[in-house]
Amino acid sequence: MKNLTYLFLIFFCLSCQNQKYKDISSSHNDKSYYNLFEKEITDNNGTVIKFSIPNEWDKQVNPDNETLVQYVLLSPSTPTGYIFSIRKLESRNTIKLNDKEYLDIMLSYCDISTTECLDEMGKLLPPNIYKNNKVVDIQGLIINNNYFGKRVSYFQDGRLDGSYLEDINITEFQFITLQNKRKYTINISYIGEDKGLSELIGFMNTIGGSVKFY
Repeated sequence: MKNLTYLFLIFFCLSCQNQKYKDISSSHNDKSYYNLFEKEITDNNGTVIKFSIPNEWDKQVNPDNETLVQYVLLSPSTPTGYIFSIRKLESRNTIKLNDKEYLDIMLSYCDISTTECLDEMGKLLPPNIYKNNKVVDIQGLIINNNYFGKRVSYFQDGRLDGSYLEDINITEFQFITLQNKRKYTINISYIGEDKGLSELIGFMNTIGGSVKFY
């Protein structure tokens, strides 16, 4: 009887640990609803990444060394639009951990359910890029059997100063995972002030939830 009680407690604790990771993997119906089409990119370490985005988003030529792929849809006259990118980073930390270990460490920084923690996380972002930054959500997720961290934030991009997009609000959904000893960051950004979070969350989560690693 003691052994059964002990096993129950173990499974209960494991269940509690995994409750902070919500599965948002996108179904075929989800992707069809938003008219998303599957794309694919292969990293130079052999990692294959599949993701689904609208077909009208234009693929950019020659992104920087850390950007595997980037798609853009912009309307200069409005100005509004979307930017989708996948970036990579390999370091001493990434080669030592798997996706869940990496996310467990990241999410243990502070209590992500509190405003104080979100503010602290926001302070870690480079202020020259994330001007007037406000982090509004951080979550641990499971997407197609892999662990991800999601961060949602509002800011103006300092790299756009001097352009027609200077000081335009950006809503960014960032999905972070560690696969094959590299950190991969999927950024989905909406540029413009005419859409609120409630209008974007289903669309952005469906794109993020479509990401698959092979």
